[in-house]
Amino acid sequence: ATTATSRPLLVEGLQRVRGELRTAGGAACDSLAKEQPLSVCGHEAKPPQKRSLAREDLFCEMLTWQLEELGDGDPGEFKRNGCTYSAKH
Repeated sequence: ATTATSRPLLVEGLQRVRGELRTAGGAACDSLAKEQPLSVCGHEAKPPQKRSLAREDLFCEMLTWQLEELGDGDPGEFKRNGCTYSAKH
């Protein structure tokens, strides 16, 4: 096991583990965002983003999970970030 010694290394490590889980999940996970390119936090992006993750696809996936699993979703936030919103949940 490797220990992250900084926030950027933690962010990278989380994405790498997520990528391994996506790969291990096979076809059932094909619709999820790919591991690469690794993302930085939104405020660290060039140009800076107002969302928490620079990569739109990862951020949209997180918003969708939040909507589906927690029933918490703001249609305006989806729209502002280029994400598809489905009120069916």
